[in-house]
Parts: sequence; structure tokens; C-alpha cells
Amino acid sequence: VSQFLGGLGACVEWWLNQCGAVGAVGQAQAPENAKAAPTHGEGMRNQTKWAAFDEALEATAPGCGGLLYLPQTGARQVPGAPQHGGYFGLRLDHSWADMGRAMLEGAAHELRWALEHLRAAGLALEQMWMVGGAAKSPHWPQIVADVSGLPVLLSQYTHGPALGAAILTGVGLGVFESVEKARDHFQVAAQRIEPQGAHGPVYDRQYAAYRRRAREMAP
Repeated sequence: VSQFLGGLGACVEWWLNQCGAVGAVGQAQAPENAKAAPTHGEGMRNQTKWAAFDEALEATAPGCGGLLYLPQTGARQVPGAPQHGGYFGLRLDHSWADMGRAMLEGAAHELRWALEHLRAAGLALEQMWMVGGAAKSPHWPQIVADVSGLPVLLSQYTHGPALGAAILTGVGLGVFESVEKARDHFQVAAQRIEPQGAHGPVYDRQYAAYRRRAREMAP
């Protein structure tokens, strides 16, 4: 499934690196420690960058008033899609935060499209786990849940694939009797993010428009 989704997080990271600090001015007040960020290294700058973005997203609405974003890497679900993207429906009243939210929603639309391939293959989908940097966002997991219509589970472990590899290795070496017992040993806790039904109609329209735009861009 991962072949359908590569590079989406990199697009958001690229956008924040290009205009995050500039766009945050006037959109949201950065945290107090933002003033000291330049002297505390790249890690602190990244934290400040994402914190300002997360705060700015508080003022945005689902669907961003019809704004759509297709990733620079191209729509993953369209064979032969060109390796470029952009914004559609961008207006003068759209804010920097709206543009950022549209990127997060665009990634969620790509995910929803990929999930349809799984459903078409006869696989039942009940819930999804979200790990890594995106899972730290107070907004992105909810957007993914709302767009996909599936609950999103968050774990206290930030490196899900590494944890899975450790569990399987432990079972293979005989440290644990089974995958279930190994999972119980690590005590994986789940924070469950439920889809907000009120946002469903908006995202259904946006998803349909996203697919239409993606296909129009294909040769």
C-alpha cells in the first residue's frame, strides 16, 4: 500500500521550509520560545516551525472554502500522472494557514483513494494506525479520520515499524511465545480519533473534486 503514498509528508516539510516562518507572521503568534529558536539549533527551529503551523490551523475550516492541493510529486492513484502539482481554487481571501491545511487534506484525499484499492480487493477496513511525525500534529490525524471515514489510532510509540520489527524478531528468537504476547509486553496504548460526521459532506465534495483535478492533469 505504501507505494501509493510516498512523498506526501515531504511535500508539507518542503512547504514549511520555504514559507513557514514568513507565513506564520500575522497568521498566528508563535510560542514564546520562538524568539530564542535561531540560537538553539535546527531541532528547535523545526519545533517552532511546526508549533506555529499547528496554532495557525486552529483558525481554518474543513475544505478550506473549496481550496484543493495536489502534491508536487503528482497524484499517486493516476497512472502516468505528471510529477508536479499545485493549488486549485486559490483566492485572495485564502490565508497561509488555509494553504497549509489544504496540503494536509490533499494527503488525506490520496490516502482515501488508496484505501479504495484495498476495498476493491475485498479487504475489510475498520481502523488505521498513524505513527511518525504526522501523528504528533493535533490536527492531521483528525483530518485523516474525517476524510477517510475511518477511526485513526495513535500510539505512545513514535517508531511503529521499528516496534513491529522488534516484536517479530522477539517471536522469531523465542523471546516471546506469540505476536500477541509480545504486543502485550510492550503495552501499546491507543488514542482513538473518531471521524466527525458533520465534516463528511464537505470532504466528500472535496474528494470528488480532487480526483477530477488529478485525472485532468494526466496526459
